[in-house]
Amino acid sequence: AAEELKLTAKDLLNLRLIDEEIQEPLGGAHRDPEKAAQAIKKVIKKALKELKAIPREELLKLRYEKFRKIGAVA
Repeated sequence: AAEELKLTAKDLLNLRLIDEEIQEPLGGAHRDPEKAAQAIKKVIKKALKELKAIPREELLKLRYEKFRKIGAVA
């Protein structure tokens, strides 16, 4: 169903609705929630570090531009 609705991580990356795909542990996050949580934590920490390096006004401009493009057909 996710493939038909274009809701896979790959689709969402191509649509620029997400910035990165987080890999699940083998068998899915429910099989190893601790490992899944660590993967999420790692990606969030990396993103926050990158975002903190961008001046506030530039960050607001980039965010505005990103959300304005959502739904646009290329």
